[in-house]
Order: sequence, then structure tokens, then C-alpha cells
Amino acid sequence: MLARQRLHPTEYQKSVRRSQPHKLKDPGPQREEVEQNVCYNLGLIISRNHSWMTSMTFDPQDQRRIMGKFATGVTVASTRKGNDTWGMTANAVTSLSLDPPLVLLCVKRDGQSHTQFSESDCFALNILSAKQQAVSDRFAFKGPKDFSGLEFTTAETGAPILADSLGWVDCKIVNTIRAGDHDMFIGEILAGDATEEQPLLYFSGGYSQLLANSE
Repeated sequence: MLARQRLHPTEYQKSVRRSQPHKLKDPGPQREEVEQNVCYNLGLIISRNHSWMTSMTFDPQDQRRIMGKFATGVTVASTRKGNDTWGMTANAVTSLSLDPPLVLLCVKRDGQSHTQFSESDCFALNILSAKQQAVSDRFAFKGPKDFSGLEFTTAETGAPILADSLGWVDCKIVNTIRAGDHDMFIGEILAGDATEEQPLLYFSGGYSQLLANSE
């Protein structure tokens, strides 16, 4: 059973307003150039440091233990290929660029999910609320990885967007960069939305939740 931890933030504010899904406008003719520069520079940094990275002998278990102290949110990354849907629980995600609007999803290369995402041209990141731990478990452990039996919608790309998620972004894949035993899928955000719920967190190998201010 996963251990529960509780984080104590100095301040917790609900600052995201429920709104209609927001479709991003084309930022102009410089978007493609900026996007290429972001992806090129990221790939160049990794390429230049590849020999250094592969020569290290740091214990992977120590890395897991140390980096587990970095509390993160929890997402379900989803994709679609034809009529087939696929999802995986992921916290190796980040916002990469605002102009153009890019996010990054890391997927291990020797897993089933890698095939699904590499053969698709899109993905969505579903940021899970504190009420969605069961959804996280479904896509993290053995069992079905499609979205059968789950309530979801779609936006621009057709990638599943889970009902009751804390937030989501729908993305087209614009680049893939190899980094060690993972590939980084870079997605350009085409649409997104967010709600006012408590987040599901992951910390030190277990789920966590924020505690609202008692003041």
C-alpha cells in the first residue's frame, strides 16, 4: 500500500477559475522559428553532455530516492491512434515554453507506452485532482490502458481528456528527443482548461495532498 504523506504549504490559494476550454491563437510567423530554436537548443545540450551522462555510475536507486523528495503533481498522459486510446500515469512532465506554448512528456523507451506515443502525433496531459487516485492507479499498474469505462471528452487532437481533471492541455507532437533511457515528447498546446480543485500529489514514493490553511 502506498504511504500517505502530507505537505504543509505556507499558503494555499485557489487561483484558477473555471472557464470554457481556451483555444490558443496562432502567435504569428515567428512561432515556427522559436519552436525550432527551443527544440534545437534542448537537443544540443543533451547531445553535448551525452558522453558525460553515460559515463556516470550513480546508483539508480539513490537517484530515485533523492528525486522522490521533489514533490510533483500527477498526470495521465493520453494519446489516440485511429480508434485506439492509450494512457499512462506520468509525473515526468513540465511546461517548456510559453511562446510558442510547449510542454514536455518523458516516456521510457523500453515500455509499451513508448510505442503508443511514438506512433501517434498527439497527446493530452490530464492533471489529476485529489479525488482521482484510482484513475492514477489504473494507468500506473497492470491492467487496461485504454479509456474504456471512463468518462472523457476530446478537444483538438482526439486524445482523451478525463472528466473531473484538475486541468488539461491538448497537444500535437512537434519533436522527440532521446535522453538516456527515455524519449522526450515535445507537444505544442492547442487547447486547455483548468478547474478549482485540490491536486493529487506524489512525494517520496506515495500519494500526498495539500492541507488547506486552517487560519
